[in-house]
Amino acid sequence: MIGNIPYNVLDQELIIFTNPATVQYYKQALTFLGNQNIFPDDAKSVQQGGDGSANINTITCRVPGQNITMVGTVGLVGFNGLVLSYAENFYFATALESDYASIKSWFSMDFDVFRAMCRWRQGAAVAFPQYVVIY
Repeated sequence: MIGNIPYNVLDQELIIFTNPATVQYYKQALTFLGNQNIFPDDAKSVQQGGDGSANINTITCRVPGQNITMVGTVGLVGFNGLVLSYAENFYFATALESDYASIKSWFSMDFDVFRAMCRWRQGAAVAFPQYVVIY
């Protein structure tokens, strides 16, 4: 994958998204090869929720000698590949134009509150596919 990185983005901070198991296998392989001390800054990434709760959502690891961070995301469980690009190339995506009918709102006289129910498909998208390497 490193050999296929486009020249234009080599100076960017690169990121590989994969499933959490692949990150753990990668760490085990490096440890098995005798590189036990290469994970001093390694930690589980914690994302703060809107209600103040914290959820562990990713497992991260730096690729030794490279400007690449490997991130295991639960959304890719079951996907045995790797997706590499620079971080600013990934975006939240949705098909809201076709899902507008699934947004409903109403005022509840029973509880004296305004309620809303929303359903949509969401996922990730890339701005520049030519700067993505998939393995």
